[in-house]
Amino acid sequence: MDKCQYTEVSNNCESANKQNRTEAWKPFLRQLLISSGIWTSMFLYGVSVGAPTVFIPQIRKEANNTDIITDDMASWITSMDCFSGFPFVLILSILTRLIGRKIPFIIAALDTLAAFTEIADSIKGIKSNTGEEASNKLLATNGKV
Repeated sequence: MDKCQYTEVSNNCESANKQNRTEAWKPFLRQLLISSGIWTSMFLYGVSVGAPTVFIPQIRKEANNTDIITDDMASWITSMDCFSGFPFVLILSILTRLIGRKIPFIIAALDTLAAFTEIADSIKGIKSNTGEEASNKLLATNGKV
């Protein structure tokens, strides 16, 4: 038995472990990519619902006048998301049934991007206009408010 010719088996566990570690991340990264679209949509919904509670008092404060945005106007501003989103529920559900989920989701994402761009531009315009209106009212009344 002394004369048995044994060969050493190479230890490739380190390279196998490295490969297993990189492969273990792939399903997680795929799931992260897929779920990030939903997270972004939920975040934007929260921003659009919560934004009026911040910018309505801010506009009133900058204008130094609570009549610049009346309570009726404020209620319409806060409910505008729900009323404008209702037709898209019907349209996108029909499109999803006809052509799949990818194209309606792209349409919704582009529509959301356009809406937020428009809201951001209009808020900048409102802020500059309210400051000018307040200063014009102050000048028109000769400083008597």
